Amino acid sequence: MQKILILGINSFSGSAFANYIQKKKYKVFGVYHKQKNKKYILYDRKKIITKKIDNLEHKKLIFFIKKIKPAIIVDFASICMVNESWKYKSYYNKVNYTSKINLTKFLVNFPHLKKYIYISTPEIFGSKKKILEESNKFNPSTPYAVSKLKAEKLFLNLFKKFLFPIIICRFSN
Repeated sequence: MQKILILGINSFSGSAFANYIQKKKYKVFGVYHKQKNKKYILYDRKKIITKKIDNLEHKKLIFFIKKIKPAIIVDFASICMVNESWKYKSYYNKVNYTSKINLTKFLVNFPHLKKYIYISTPEIFGSKKKILEESNKFNPSTPYAVSKLKAEKLFLNLFKKFLFPIIICRFSN
C-alpha cells in the first residue's frame, strides 16, 4: 500500500483532501501546525496518523518523513490570509517559501518520493476580472502571492536541475 503524507492536513482543503483520499488505497499520514476548529476536520482521525509539526520545524518534519517513507507528499501547508500578509511579510515569506527550501534540500535525494504535489494559488497572476490562462504573466500583488510564486519558482528550478517530481496546482474559489 502506497504511503501519502499531507502537509497542512488540518487546513480546510487539506482536511477535505484527507477525507477523500483515506477512502482510496493509501496509507495516509498528516502533519499540521495548529489544531483548527474540530468541526472543520473532515477526515476520520482514527484512520490517519497525524503529527503536530510547525512549518518552520524542518528537522522534525524531515525526521517524520524518514520514518514513514511516503511515496507522495501533498503540500497544503502555508499561511493564506491575503490581507494579513501585508502586516507580517517576513513571516509569510519564512513559512510559505523559506520552509520549502529547507524541506527540499532533503527531498531532492529522498529515494522514496515519487510525487510532490504543491498547492499554490492563482493569486500569483494578480487581480484579474477575466478567466486566467497558464500563459498569463505573473503579477503577484500581495506578500502572500509573492511568497507562493517564489515557492513555485523553487520547485520548477528543482525539476529542471534534479527532475524533482513536482506537480503544481492552483485552486480558486
